[in-house]
Amino acid sequence: MLESPINSLNQAVRQVFAPMLLKDQEWSRNFDPKFQNLLSELEAGLGIVLGRSDTNLSKLKFKEDDTRGILTQNDEFQFWIEQTHRGNKQSNRERAIYFKELFETISRVCNSYILYVTLLIKVL
Repeated sequence: MLESPINSLNQAVRQVFAPMLLKDQEWSRNFDPKFQNLLSELEAGLGIVLGRSDTNLSKLKFKEDDTRGILTQNDEFQFWIEQTHRGNKQSNRERAIYFKELFETISRVCNSYILYVTLLIKVL
C-alpha cells in the first residue's frame, strides 16, 4: 500500500481501472454508461477525499491559486465547486460560482455526448 488505503484505491482507480474501463474501446463498450458514470464519480470522490485529508495541505494556509490537485477535467470542476465555499472574498466566491456554473453546463454536454457515442458504438 501507498500512504493510506484511500490513496492506494485512488491510484488503482486512476492508473488501472478508469483508463481500462472508461477509455479502452474493447472494455468500455461492454459496460453500461451508468457504470462508467459511477466509476468517474468514484474517481472524483476519491480525489476530493484525498485533497481534504492530506495532512500536509491542511497545515498550509489555503491559497486560492493552489491548483496542485488539478490533474483532470473533473478535478477542475471540483476545484471551482470547492472555491464557492472557500473563497476569502465575496468577489472570489462570485467568480467561483460563475465558473462552477459554466463547468456544470460543459459537464452535462460532455456527458450527453459520451452517452450518445457509447450508444452509437453499441448500435454499430
